Amino acid sequence: MSVLLAALLAGQAPAAVPIELDGYLRRAEQLDGHWVEFDAYVYWIRTRTRRPVLSALTGEEITLRSGRHVTACADNNEATLAVIMQGTGLGRLGRRAARPRDAYVGVRVRGIFHNRPYSYRLGGVDVEWGAVVDHARIVRVTGTRCLVNPRVAEEAAAARH
Repeated sequence: MSVLLAALLAGQAPAAVPIELDGYLRRAEQLDGHWVEFDAYVYWIRTRTRRPVLSALTGEEITLRSGRHVTACADNNEATLAVIMQGTGLGRLGRRAARPRDAYVGVRVRGIFHNRPYSYRLGGVDVEWGAVVDHARIVRVTGTRCLVNPRVAEEAAAARH
C-alpha cells in the first residue's frame, strides 16, 4: 500500500504545498499528484456524481460608484479549479452557504492537485476547468465573500433607499 493511500485511509494528509489560484497554471506540471492548499471563493455545482463538486475562483477588489470597496468574484478561467470533495458532504461548508445567490463564500481548501481538465454537461452546456483538486476538504471557512454582480447589488440597494 502506498504511503499516500495509507495516509488517506488513516484520515491524515501529507504536508500541502501552498498555491495561489492566480498562478497555479505556471506550476501545474510540478503540482500534479501533490497535496495543495489554497484560499478561494467557492460555490457548489450540482452534478450527478456522488461526491460534491465545487468551483473555486478568485476575487478582485473593486470600488463601487458609491466609493465603497468590495470584493467581486473574478471571471478568470485561468484562475479556477474544480474541487471534488473527499466524502459525500461539504464538511465545514453547509449546503446553503455553498449555493448563494449573490455572493460566494471564502474558504481554505486542501486536496490532491491533478493537472488535467475536468468537465461535465449541464443543461446542454459543457462546463470545463483546466485542472482539478480531488480528495478535497474545507480546512476552514474564512468568513469573506465575493459578490457575484456587485454593480447590480449596488443599484438594487440604491433603488430601495
